[in-house]
Amino acid sequence: ASGMSTWTDQSGNGHNATRSSGTAAVAPNSVNGLPAIQFRSNPLADISGSMFVKEQYIVWSLPNSGDWGAALGSTGTRSGYMMNPNGSFWDQNYPVAVRQNGGSYLNPNYQLSSIGTFMVLKVTGNSWDPNVRSGWRLCRTEGWNGTDMNLAEIIGYNRPLTGDEENMVGGYMALKYGINAAYGYLNETGRQ
Repeated sequence: ASGMSTWTDQSGNGHNATRSSGTAAVAPNSVNGLPAIQFRSNPLADISGSMFVKEQYIVWSLPNSGDWGAALGSTGTRSGYMMNPNGSFWDQNYPVAVRQNGGSYLNPNYQLSSIGTFMVLKVTGNSWDPNVRSGWRLCRTEGWNGTDMNLAEIIGYNRPLTGDEENMVGGYMALKYGINAAYGYLNETGRQ
């Protein structure tokens, strides 16, 4: 109940995250009765194996502390995106697209609102390094220190999802965590 050393990948691909610095405390009832991990103090969790993540769906909140980082970042040169702990993105490493809680795409400066409240965030990373590679990690990207975050779930894909797929994934996360979001909830057959 006090800490997390390994976060097991539920996809079956073996991309487990192992904390190597900072703290990672389990907060059992963070998101409407469901758990989250509170990453603090220059956190880093290394992810095993090789992969490429183009699009991420994240359930998290930001306490506005720590350094620049990413929910799921890479040691590759400016690959994906880089975020300030205040919810803004670095203008020299912008993602392709950002949506918060299924709302409108954010304007070019990608400033998140209500960062202290849990949200479903979709980030479509840039393609500066589109290769399958190792070196992925939670909380950090490039060579920066880690950003503090409260992370409940992250799902990554190697391509941008279609609108219907995004509604299914974002809707699943919003329903599971009780987050008010503007997704058209679809069932497995694609019907609302």
